[in-house]
Amino acid sequence: MEKNYKLILSEQLKNLLLFVVILPVSYLLSPFFGFIFGWIANDNSLAAGYVGLAGIPLAYVFFITSSFIAFSWKGRYWWLTVGLLPAVIFAYTLDYPVYFLAFLVAGILGWFLGLSIHKIVSRKNSSV
Repeated sequence: MEKNYKLILSEQLKNLLLFVVILPVSYLLSPFFGFIFGWIANDNSLAAGYVGLAGIPLAYVFFITSSFIAFSWKGRYWWLTVGLLPAVIFAYTLDYPVYFLAFLVAGILGWFLGLSIHKIVSRKNSSV
């Protein structure tokens, strides 16, 4: 019985570590996502300083979704829900439908990328 608690605790710590790693990665890659959003939305009002700011939530949604689908263990959907809840609330409060659609697209692309990585890794582990 004690082994089950240790196993659950170690899996939750892995998920927490994955979440902590995602935060700086999404911050560092946010200018890329902001530039793509400005290009897709045809929004010329995004000045050079605001491109990274506009990309932070999009990068966060993309990396949370792809990482927890690809690398997470038990409880991945709980962590995915908890991780995406602030982003969903933020997208809902914005009165800009293109940004909400960009959140959906980032989440769907992250889901497909994470699912592809998960299938590739699981094939390599099963063939070894």
